[in-house]
Amino acid sequence: MGKKSKDFYTNSIGINSTLFEFSIDFGKETVYQSENGAIEKTLDKVARIRMSPQLAKVLSEILTEHINNFENELGPISQIRGEKNEN
Repeated sequence: MGKKSKDFYTNSIGINSTLFEFSIDFGKETVYQSENGAIEKTLDKVARIRMSPQLAKVLSEILTEHINNFENELGPISQIRGEKNEN
């Protein structure tokens, strides 16, 4: 890996799958008040990662392991339930 990877921030995620691949869309949602006082939201796509179902399962297992380790060391992560992003 000669090139440096890019660093992104995301606060939105959408996942789609087919028989042959998983597609994970990472986005950045911004909420702001417009000039007329209305609350507005924008969602900018940051990156799309595509992978095989096998690699998606490995990713799921690795994330589960890391989340468990984090919570064992620092306590439970509170869950925020928002709108589900249906891409």
